[in-house]
Amino acid sequence: MSTLTVTNAQVTTLKDASGGNSSIPADILQGRAKVWVDFQGSAVINDSFNVSSITDSGTGKYIVNFSTALGNANYSMIGCGATDASSGWVQAVVYDEDAGTRTTSAISIASGERNNFTDNDHTCVSIFGDS
Repeated sequence: MSTLTVTNAQVTTLKDASGGNSSIPADILQGRAKVWVDFQGSAVINDSFNVSSITDSGTGKYIVNFSTALGNANYSMIGCGATDASSGWVQAVVYDEDAGTRTTSAISIASGERNNFTDNDHTCVSIFGDS
């Protein structure tokens, strides 16, 4: 097996080993998560990418603060939470429009059902958008 070490590669198209599937770098950049985090109900981060901190705003309410700002605030956020790992109970995690934070550097989220907010054992959030 050979090893190839490249310091700075500029490519137009990336192809798989068979040459049948290809992507341009812009597709890869646009399609990957710009922010993701897995944290506990006490806002303790288990693991993350591009997250500087979590602000606990009350039961089931948080602000996810980004390390590096996004290109604009028109991004897509997906999330889920598990309140009890042994039972697999899953809660919805959504943008908290009432809190109003949706900027290039942070987003307010809420976890639970309707107005019954819950701190989860694990809350996961991913954000896709422009860099």
